[in-house]
Amino acid sequence: MQDLAATLESLDLLHLEDALKCEGLDSLKSKLRESRPGFLQHLKQCGISKLAERQKLANGIAKLQRSASGNIRLEHRELASEPAYAQPMLLGELNELLECMLKSMTTLSKASRFGDTPTMTGEVAGLAAEMTHALAALPPEVQRGSLIEGLTMRDRLLQAAHALQAGLAAYGDIERPLESHIRNGLAHETIYPLWRTVPAVSAHFLYGVVNVPRQLAALNASWMGLDKGIVHVRNGWGERGGYSVYVPEHSTGHMALVCTLHGATGHGRFNLYHWLKVARGHGNVAVLAPTSAHQQTWSLLPEMDDDYPRLLAALDDVQKRWPVDPKRLLLTGMSDGGTFAWLSGLREGCPFTHLGPVASGPMFGFPPLAMLLQCGSQMRTTLHSRPVFLVHGARDDRFDIVVARRVAEAVGKAGARLRFCELADCGHTHPIDALKQMVDWLHDVPKDETTASAHKVGVEMMYKALVEQETKAGVEAGAEALRAAAAQPGAYETGSGLVIQTVAEGSGETPTVSDTVRVHYEGKLVDGTVFDSSYKRDKPAEFPMTKVIPGWTEALQLMRVGQKCTLTIPHTIAYGAKGAPPRIPPNATLVFQVELLGIVH
Repeated sequence: MQDLAATLESLDLLHLEDALKCEGLDSLKSKLRESRPGFLQHLKQCGISKLAERQKLANGIAKLQRSASGNIRLEHRELASEPAYAQPMLLGELNELLECMLKSMTTLSKASRFGDTPTMTGEVAGLAAEMTHALAALPPEVQRGSLIEGLTMRDRLLQAAHALQAGLAAYGDIERPLESHIRNGLAHETIYPLWRTVPAVSAHFLYGVVNVPRQLAALNASWMGLDKGIVHVRNGWGERGGYSVYVPEHSTGHMALVCTLHGATGHGRFNLYHWLKVARGHGNVAVLAPTSAHQQTWSLLPEMDDDYPRLLAALDDVQKRWPVDPKRLLLTGMSDGGTFAWLSGLREGCPFTHLGPVASGPMFGFPPLAMLLQCGSQMRTTLHSRPVFLVHGARDDRFDIVVARRVAEAVGKAGARLRFCELADCGHTHPIDALKQMVDWLHDVPKDETTASAHKVGVEMMYKALVEQETKAGVEAGAEALRAAAAQPGAYETGSGLVIQTVAEGSGETPTVSDTVRVHYEGKLVDGTVFDSSYKRDKPAEFPMTKVIPGWTEALQLMRVGQKCTLTIPHTIAYGAKGAPPRIPPNATLVFQVELLGIVH
């Protein structure tokens, strides 16, 4: 058993799975994925120590080792028994197809960055025709491949080619704006396992490498252990709340960790590939890519706050299984993922040491400075001690670059060690060149716990002045909004300063303070910024009358079921001098559209 154990330790995951499959031991593959570090013990528990089964596994491994000695994977050995057209493998038609696929993947990634321009549209159309020609040129026997993922190299190439063909065809389709992006991701996942035997594939999954041949040689010389490469934990395409991990095949010692959060409607399994090329090129950076528990986005609202505990649990799991440098833990994310990185990274006790929001949204990710300052000394200390690398494209058509510049200025004034990377040619996407810069920065700029104390006196004085200035401006704007609301036709003001204007009449019951109500609502600051909306979630909310702000409690007792009103609520009966950071600043007057749908009995 000792010889077998030593052999197992020298094999990578894919080779070991192939060995199990080739000898009819598929049932053990699930055990391998469940407990990779303790796999040998698992084998004993599953009965593999029995002589006959041990011999089967040893036979499978021996076949693999004979194949590997000629730099040929198991897929090649299986193809050797197929028709003659398959034996040359990546010669002739299949090589032409692979070349077209790699160009298509690169072009679709470029298109994601630059947007739907005439130049990109023409380039994509040309590749779509080239892909159709390359597929049509294959012999009929090859075109009728099984297309079952993981069987042979041919199957992987064909599956990826058809995904890319669909992605190229969907480019620019306004009804399916993410389709080409998704198909490109599926193609990347499908062909990545071929990196060891196809140098062109291995080179495609490298970025920022000066000497590519030397790096390829180093990769091929590395014989992966059981815990290298890509691992998915409860993170199938139909699953939510799990995570995927990439550990470089040639990593040594303690690695930096990049935790990357996907955008709205995204998935960690796909998001992993945005960072894999950079991490693989560096060689000592692991990537953690969680998937949000919710289908639409991360839990940006307090009532949905179940993603942060999952994020911490995933980080803890990774730190227990792999040697991770605790001083280089980067939390990054794109779009809504960047917004959630802001909200999570500024929490008290957050274990991440560096922040890297990319194309993050203004609703929650870029709060006014006074909102940050009112969050207490812990957030101020966090801003001082945790370096921030902010990335935004000047051509971002979803979150304007102007807002990103404002937050860069505000966070810099707050004492943060900020690097702002503004890309003139970039839209709303993951720019790989900026990701490379972020990894270099992660290694060059360690977290500095002493920065906060060094700046404490001067920064605190600046805080006080800025808070007073912004608070005064907020109170004045709120007073003006209340005067304007009271002047609207049909509006009236109560003794507390609340202004109510009926938009639609209702004829039902009026709730009492002891009731629970069902409502649809939208809340705004006086500058028009929406901070909460049940309409956006497409789901009415239910609140006990005693669990809402005083302005709501008062207003709802003046409404009937079916009635819809605009409520302008002064800060004295809203969230007061403290506000509700980071969404609602101190002393904020709030404007709500409230529709009373019913009383929950």
